[in-house]
Amino acid sequence: MEPYPAGCENLLPRERFGISRSLCGGIWESLRCQSRRACVLPPWRRSSSPYCPLSWLCTVLLWLVAAPSWAQSTATLQGTVTDTQGAIVPGASVTATNEATGVQRTVTTDSAGHYQMAALPVGSYRLDARLAGFQPKVVNAIRLEVAQTVVLNVQLGLSGVSEEIAVTAEAPVIESATTSVGQVINQRTVQEIPLNGRHFVDLGLLIPGSVAPSQTGFLTAPLRGQGSFAFNTAGNREDTVNFMVNGVNLNDQVQNQITFQPSINTVSEFKVDNQTLSAEYGRSSGAVVNIATRSGTNSFHGELFEFYRNQDLDARNFFNVASQPQSPFKRNQFGANLGGPLAKNKAFFFVTYEGLRQRQQLDFNSGVLSDAQRAAVQPAPPDPGRERHQRHRSPALHRHGRREREHRPVDGRRESPALGQRHPARLLRVPEGPPG
Repeated sequence: MEPYPAGCENLLPRERFGISRSLCGGIWESLRCQSRRACVLPPWRRSSSPYCPLSWLCTVLLWLVAAPSWAQSTATLQGTVTDTQGAIVPGASVTATNEATGVQRTVTTDSAGHYQMAALPVGSYRLDARLAGFQPKVVNAIRLEVAQTVVLNVQLGLSGVSEEIAVTAEAPVIESATTSVGQVINQRTVQEIPLNGRHFVDLGLLIPGSVAPSQTGFLTAPLRGQGSFAFNTAGNREDTVNFMVNGVNLNDQVQNQITFQPSINTVSEFKVDNQTLSAEYGRSSGAVVNIATRSGTNSFHGELFEFYRNQDLDARNFFNVASQPQSPFKRNQFGANLGGPLAKNKAFFFVTYEGLRQRQQLDFNSGVLSDAQRAAVQPAPPDPGRERHQRHRSPALHRHGRREREHRPVDGRRESPALGQRHPARLLRVPEGPPG
């Protein structure tokens, strides 16, 4: 790049605009002064800001030209329009109307008589197909579920008189438009089935081949009344499940578990794909859980709720013997939600709140080592509640990828108290919790 024309250096100090000059070099070359007698600077070069506006322009352009990415929490409706003789009908107008919101999507059949509507929100639809010279046909109660592709072929009859044919759609027994194998937990199941803890992940156990993680599983085991953060399905570990809400990944990048569980009131339905996933999915080798959230409709609807539990209706903990008082437990789950239209047939809202207040007593059983045992001069007594790691000369012990405490000798060998420890004198002489 040539230097700025004479006189421009005083207007644009190189020390200040060194970065901007490198970013905007191409534009400067096209707008640089044609004469050394006069220097006409581009408008953005007259700014006192040290940042090149070209970078802001590029950012805006990226947002504008970015290709849309359809969320997999929607559905697809497609099919072929023919006449009564089976001949294709190109140019027919096909309109799908959401029966709850009134939102419409209209397409025209191509030269092969085929139509397709992608990224339709889940719900119940009405399909209207019509073309001049043919009887209009309306198909009602078309149920679209999350991540589903529905094939609906329409047959139009020749029009002798002005009339309209209306039929009711039937749910397909086999989904022939995709190879994925999965099951949908619909809105009625999500909203009406009793659910302890109100965590939608627990409903995944209704899918054939799904089980709750064991106490020795890779991720967090189910807690008292709080459900689990994952489930095992189709023989895969729980850390191979990929959760997506409205097409956005919800998994933690470290343990690959769900980062947060949406309130059950916000979940419309979800689908668990166990095998033969479509090409748009990746990242995980196990199941894919597609979650579709609820939306407002043309009518206002809402609810208030509270669920209360205490120890009187709970079974005793295994270690809470009958001679001891039962561990205290009180839990309140409460909240509200409201949905409705912002503009009829155009824009809608749905808001929800859920609170949790839980008071309980947790019992931990752990042995306490004596001073002699901590100094490794006396064998520790057997402790069925503690993991038995054998002491060795490695500076660290690892189990399941986690660093273990190294100062717990559990065998009977005499060892130096400094063996495997950098600072044995710094060990606190207090009971400790379970190994982490």
